[in-house]
Amino acid sequence: MGKILLIVLLLALMAPSMYCQDSYEPNSVIGDATDVQFGQTISAYISPAGDADFYRIYTDSSGILQFGLNAVPDDMRARIDLYGKNGNWITRKDATNAGDSLTFERDIDGPSVYYAAILDLGNGDHSAPYSIEFGFEPTPDPNEPNNVIGDSTWIVSGQILNGYISPTGDVDFYEFYVDCSGILRMNLNEVPENMKARVDLYGKNGNWIARKDASNVGDSLLFEKDLVGSSMYYMAILDLEGKAHPAGYSFEFEFEDAPDLNESNDVIGDATYVEFDKILKSYISPSGDADFYKFCIDHSGILQVNLDEVPEDMKARIDLYGKNFNWITRKDASNVGDSLLFEKDLSGPGCYYVAVLDTQTKAHSAEYSVEFAFDEAPDLSEPNDVIGDASDIEFGKIVEGYICPARDGDFYRFYVDNSGTLEVDLGEVPEDMRARIDLYGKNFNWIARKDASNPGDALLFERDLDESGVYYIAVLDLNEGAHAEKYSFDVAFKV
Repeated sequence: MGKILLIVLLLALMAPSMYCQDSYEPNSVIGDATDVQFGQTISAYISPAGDADFYRIYTDSSGILQFGLNAVPDDMRARIDLYGKNGNWITRKDATNAGDSLTFERDIDGPSVYYAAILDLGNGDHSAPYSIEFGFEPTPDPNEPNNVIGDSTWIVSGQILNGYISPTGDVDFYEFYVDCSGILRMNLNEVPENMKARVDLYGKNGNWIARKDASNVGDSLLFEKDLVGSSMYYMAILDLEGKAHPAGYSFEFEFEDAPDLNESNDVIGDATYVEFDKILKSYISPSGDADFYKFCIDHSGILQVNLDEVPEDMKARIDLYGKNFNWITRKDASNVGDSLLFEKDLSGPGCYYVAVLDTQTKAHSAEYSVEFAFDEAPDLSEPNDVIGDASDIEFGKIVEGYICPARDGDFYRFYVDNSGTLEVDLGEVPEDMRARIDLYGKNFNWIARKDASNPGDALLFERDLDESGVYYIAVLDLNEGAHAEKYSFDVAFKV
């Protein structure tokens, strides 16, 4: 009898290991999330009580995520949470009753990393497993990103294009140029069956001109509009109900010429394209005139606009605008006739616009001269200004980067497989940069930092690390400046 009781006791003690062997643990925090593939089905346990299982998913395009949670334990009321690449919570779905299966769908932007968490709303401990299948319907739009007017896709007459309205609330912008007056025809066909289409037309300054809406979901749409003069125009395609669609649309764009006059550069849509380090001469005339210039950059850096030879009765102003014609900043001369040097740190790549004008709106028969210069800060690790976009680094290799634009911070990621001492030697620092190094853990939790005493000082950061895993370091300027000079550091790990 004693032997039987002993066997029963041993079986009871073995029960958790017999029924709760979860091969994906530890994955109870986001930093230990299990990497999964689409089409994969996973069987796992919510155990012990209060457990949550995190999974990491990579998408190489926009699309619709699909999770099928089934074979749920009878006493488990399931929840699925979705997080973004920076550990930011996005949305969730809860089962109505214990034991219910749960289907979760969400349209997302890509390419990117996402995290899914599975848990029991009742915080139970379950010896029976659940199973989850990960699916994804891609919407691989080759024209993206084109969801704002400044990122419009360039099109020409006679072209047939395909696109997707995804994720929810997506708008696709297209840009075209006509060198004379004429008639625009845009035939939107192959519309997803549950999409109620709208086409909007905008002018060269981002000004709304006209629109046409489909009568019903799934309807094709023919948009026609007469256009006056040579100019740039923009078209937007969207779903009136703001839905996302895994099926694409297609349209054909045509323009029938009706020649007219050319225009000047007194509005942003007619901005003159300029090259760096070349001097331009122009006039502010007639009264109220403004001259717009456009330039494009491949990297972040510092812009300089040198306005010289200013007419003696002209009080100059320089305005800066972004790619969506959004006003950014300005600088005014102190006195009439003064030259004006304008400097601003810019994020790249992208296009920007500069306007030159007289604050007193006078006309001038004498010309001014203007020169554009740009000091590049070509950080090949960008974008890495948030922890979710951290750049991978290796021990013993020199890393170079730029703090640009102002308030930039650069994040880097590395892995250690045992305990030891981390050394970050920031040896090359711009002379006007007061450096800071921050250290973060695998769950994006801040651990420690070290600040330079003075601008231009090198900085050696050391820290004992007790656990293996992923860590992050951030490099930034305490004075939030922008720098066209690079910094460099190397990372060592001593066991």
